[in-house]
Parts: sequence; C-alpha cells; structure tokens
Amino acid sequence: MINPAMYSSPLGSFLDESTDSIVGKLTAVHTQNLRNVATQAWISEIEILKGALKGVDTEGAYIFLEFYIPRIGRRADVVIIIKGLIFVVEFKVGAKSFFAEDVRQSHGYALDLKNFHKGSHDKLIVPMLLATHSEEINDKLFLDIR
Repeated sequence: MINPAMYSSPLGSFLDESTDSIVGKLTAVHTQNLRNVATQAWISEIEILKGALKGVDTEGAYIFLEFYIPRIGRRADVVIIIKGLIFVVEFKVGAKSFFAEDVRQSHGYALDLKNFHKGSHDKLIVPMLLATHSEEINDKLFLDIR
C-alpha cells in the first residue's frame, strides 16, 4: 500500500520529534525540486501545530503532513485524527487573512476525503483554514476537544 502522506505519525510522537527531523523526512520523500520557501513553510506549520496541539489527548490520535487527496491528486497540508474527528488543515503561510478561493480549497479537500477516501466516508470531517500571520492564531485552536 502506498503511504497516503509524505509524513505520518502518532500525534504523541510528532509532538516529541524535532522540527528538523520532521522536515528532513518530508524533504526525503518530496518528488519535486524544493525551494527554501517550501521548507520554511513546513517549519512554520510544524511549529504552529506543536504549540496548538500541546496538551491534547494524544491517545489514538494521528497526524499526516502533505496528505494526498484522492481523485484530484492534490495534497492537504495536514490531516489530524483526534477522538474520531478528522481535521483537514490548510495553511496560508505568511498571510494575515485568506480569500474565498482559499475557503473553497479547504472545503474541497474535506469533501474529497468524505466522498473519495474510503476510510472517511462515515466520519465527521472538519476543514480548517489558517492564515499564519493572523492575530487570531494562538494555542486555543483545538481547545474544544481536549
């Protein structure tokens, strides 16, 4: 079976692993020429996730970075499974806000998972869109499921 993501890990292991190690694993399996912009984006995303997910119950939780979306071949930045909920997280690194097309992209990923990923058909999927330079980014992103 092909791995559905460029990086996958139990959530607790992700939180304990160094950012450099995670970026190294992403880089090792990336099939295109990488630019510094891509690796810097991964670093930002990983650091935000580690801060936001600190304190979350990691039992049975899993995280996927650069998750391949069935049907269209695109990749969601992050898919997190916590307590039976599937979060599809799309980052807009460096952005203070986002556009309607970004909202459509995030919803599209969730719909594609729901309709074209067998393991997601009967699950609740929560699309999330994060502008990394928004004043609203903080460690309360997953507060309601702790």
